[in-house]
Amino acid sequence: MALVMKNVMVNGRRTSMRLETIIWSALDKIAVKEGVTVSALISGLDAFPAPNLASEVRIFVAHYFLEAATDDGHDAAGHGCGNPVAAFWRATKPAPVASLPVEIAAAA
Repeated sequence: MALVMKNVMVNGRRTSMRLETIIWSALDKIAVKEGVTVSALISGLDAFPAPNLASEVRIFVAHYFLEAATDDGHDAAGHGCGNPVAAFWRATKPAPVASLPVEIAAAA
């Protein structure tokens, strides 16, 4: 996935961050749900020193959605097909199934 660089305000200072498009999209959804800005989310993460803020953002996004995961949500997303990697590839890659790695294509 391509990295996208965006400028954000983090604790009053302007900085740029390079994250995957899906992470930026997730941050937008979280910010709307929580009624805050993306900059406020990232500023909150920056309040706890980490070696790499971009990595901390990725972990936060994964944790946020993991905590919200429910059986109903998984069913609605089509999870539980036995091969979540194949489902991920189908959802995110434009390539036909034939070009997927053998073990993934076999389950697709």
